[in-house]
Amino acid sequence: MGPQLRFGVIGEAWRLYRRHWWTWSTAMLIVMVAEAILGSLLFEAFGMRWPGHHGGFRLPIVPHLSALAYVGTVAVIYIGIGGMIRMASRQVLTGEVRIEDLFSVVDVGFQLLAGAVFYAAATFLGAMLCVVPGVIASGLLMFTLPLIVIARRPATEAVSESWRALAPQWLAATVFHLVLGVVAGIGSAICGIGLLVTGPLYSLSIAILFHEFYEPTRPAFRKKPPIDPFPGF
Repeated sequence: MGPQLRFGVIGEAWRLYRRHWWTWSTAMLIVMVAEAILGSLLFEAFGMRWPGHHGGFRLPIVPHLSALAYVGTVAVIYIGIGGMIRMASRQVLTGEVRIEDLFSVVDVGFQLLAGAVFYAAATFLGAMLCVVPGVIASGLLMFTLPLIVIARRPATEAVSESWRALAPQWLAATVFHLVLGVVAGIGSAICGIGLLVTGPLYSLSIAILFHEFYEPTRPAFRKKPPIDPFPGF
């Protein structure tokens, strides 16, 4: 039996957040501001109004926008979440957290954008089929980002690998992604400022789960990994 999807990683993500809460909340603030600026500039270039996003920086599940606006929103969000997942991966592997990892994803920038298009297309088309298929697709594709920013896989390979890895547990993956989205976005109920606390839980949870699936023999909080997972940084 291969690795099993665990809801307990959300609690582990909370413990990791508390160890470096100031760094994570600062990173979240940077991402929120950057997303607002980038989103506004991108949508203005197309003569559209940036719809904003207040979901704890989880990837949107059910599109409520036009296809073009939805793809644009996902593209902007992908960049922020990608940086936070790389931050989270470093903490899972080494116990260290570096804000500069937020900006290190430029090395996979094209693949991030391509992954955003594939994710947006799958969830948008699925949502057009009575919503539920889109929700299922979002759960099965939740490893796409870590496969791009951590394993540095091409976007097409990351999408197919995420689907293949989670398909045997498609129901658990769907429910897990929904629950994680609610937990990550619950901070928006506190005038949005609560996202500084709950938002990082999405990236931390995904990173923990990803390393359990792809490095099942390595302890989750090992201090010294055998190789540097971030060469060049």
